Amino acid sequence: MRSGLDNETLKHIYERLAGRYDWQHALLTAGADRRGRKLLVEVAVQAEDKVLDCGSGTGSTGILAVHKVGPSGRVLFQRTLGVPLWPFLVFIVKKAGPATPES
Repeated sequence: MRSGLDNETLKHIYERLAGRYDWQHALLTAGADRRGRKLLVEVAVQAEDKVLDCGSGTGSTGILAVHKVGPSGRVLFQRTLGVPLWPFLVFIVKKAGPATPES
């Protein structure tokens, strides 16, 4: 069995891909990923909710949740596989809107 990549290698890969990941994923799925995220948030998230976005990647689902929970709600963007939410992703998340995301 092949061993997993170390955190530094993963960080380097994600830093290179982060800026175009959501666009590229939307293209490859013909927009199904965006529609799925929107549907999930529409159905499962209410104003003032507390939301945990596990494995938040670029934070795109959590960002939708930030807008839905409003200033009285909270969204926590959880680290993935022990790898911290890197500064370039925190910047993307903080541009999200009125609620204050936690990382």
